[in-house]
Amino acid sequence: MTRILTGWRRRSRAWVIVLGLALLSPGAAEAAKKWRVMEECTLIENPANDGDSFHVRWKKRHYIFRLYFVDTPESESSLADRVKEQAEYFGIDEASTIQLGKQAAKFTEKFLADGFSIHTRRENALGRSERQRFYGIVKNAAGEDLAEALIANGLARIFGVDMDIPDDVRSTTFVNRLKGLELQAKKQRLGAWATQTDRVEQRMAALAAPVAVVGQTLAVPQTVAVYTLEDASRQLGFLQRGAEIKVLEALTPVMLKIQITTGDGRVIEGQCRRSDLGI
Repeated sequence: MTRILTGWRRRSRAWVIVLGLALLSPGAAEAAKKWRVMEECTLIENPANDGDSFHVRWKKRHYIFRLYFVDTPESESSLADRVKEQAEYFGIDEASTIQLGKQAAKFTEKFLADGFSIHTRRENALGRSERQRFYGIVKNAAGEDLAEALIANGLARIFGVDMDIPDDVRSTTFVNRLKGLELQAKKQRLGAWATQTDRVEQRMAALAAPVAVVGQTLAVPQTVAVYTLEDASRQLGFLQRGAEIKVLEALTPVMLKIQITTGDGRVIEGQCRRSDLGI
């Protein structure tokens, strides 16, 4: 049986389990939220804007939105662990990762300069601002999807999300589309992939290869942070060394989907870093 060490804010064991279930499986109220479209949006200039999260003006109201499905590099070093994780994904150093984040921010600003639309269910995307931030799917005035454009230009990494999106498109279909765009960006050496060496390419190929332990149950070799499936930056809790997990699949070259069975028999799914498992 898996032992859960503590939640992110060190609440009780029961609190962690309940929170985990709530985050991994959106409740009826969240699931019932319908998509709405916000047309004729404009960017609000703000130093916190980056490639995947930005301030928005719509009908004289001020919002913050974060993209579904993708994550652009940080444009400064305050979130050191996040920068390190992003650098590992692209196979570049951390200084180059921060520079890539600045490129992504400029790309998004230009991409949305003529106005844009947002599809949203107003799902909470957390964030460090006091103003609430929501997830959204963003398209520019020409109808081009921002997430796709960032991946196609080597300026973002892919985050899988299990949800239906507008026009009856399954998330798996959309993520596969992003993977195809990422492959093309690698071949064309765009963005993060522009400075790849043979050594780094070999490393990335190894990371992208099928994980030998998929479907197996194993004991974690150290304390491991577990994140929600919806957002790899949202921490679900920790696993103690020796806790047993089942590896379900590789979500990205960096993140693995895992299954945890708690002491009272509950089954929770989340994701963790591949490197934390020594794989």
